[in-house]
Amino acid sequence: MNGRNVASRLVLFDLDDTLCDYSTARRLRLRIALGTALEESSCATTDLDRLVAESIATHPHASDHFPALLQANGVTDPNRHQAARDWYHRNRFHGLALFPDALAVLRAVRAMPTVASVGLITNGPAEVQRDKITLLGLWDEVDFAIISGELGIEKPHPGIFQAALAMADAPV
Repeated sequence: MNGRNVASRLVLFDLDDTLCDYSTARRLRLRIALGTALEESSCATTDLDRLVAESIATHPHASDHFPALLQANGVTDPNRHQAARDWYHRNRFHGLALFPDALAVLRAVRAMPTVASVGLITNGPAEVQRDKITLLGLWDEVDFAIISGELGIEKPHPGIFQAALAMADAPV
């Protein structure tokens, strides 16, 4: 040791697709929202997996493109387009869950004698990310969370990590 307090380490985790399985939940939500529009429009023969992949490629987190995507796949009723978008947003956390070992890992890290602080850094809108953290029961598992939507800086910009160091009062 170099004379530093051994319990001075900060460990940071990401939220989406590190602690929770956001990608699987997103695909599930898209399958339901887009699949229902296809079924109700008698277009159920469209390859739903291809449609979901195309939606993610077009915009991984939004639904503004649903009308054009559905129109191109035979769903011409604007009410079906809007219904798909409404369902997708109303159920924004449908299927979202922690990875099976996420809590055990967080708790094991926290129990390490050399770890002084455990934090969370996540990109995204503040309200959405805070709601996810609450839903997943993570507030009691971390000392703090930094959300890019609040800070105005996204990973991998060094500023978001500097903010974490300052929040944890960690040595630089």
